[in-house]
Amino acid sequence: LAIAWNPKLFNYVQHDEDMTFSGEANACGSLRPVLLVNLIQRSTGREFIFAGVHLKAGGAESAMRQRWMQYDLLAKLTQRYKAK
Repeated sequence: LAIAWNPKLFNYVQHDEDMTFSGEANACGSLRPVLLVNLIQRSTGREFIFAGVHLKAGGAESAMRQRWMQYDLLAKLTQRYKAK
């Protein structure tokens, strides 16, 4: 995964991996962690957190169920970072 940005518009702050999808007890199996990148918009000084997520591939019912679990975890992850 990668997140690209225009350095004329944003300043890089930091990046991290969140193990919500792959390392916690309620995770979605062996999926990759979520890539988080913090950037500050130069014109406003506002901080943004961008997330790169690797969703489960495949059309089988089990893969679709796993993706729905990921959507639910992503919504919870979004709320957790929104509260910061």
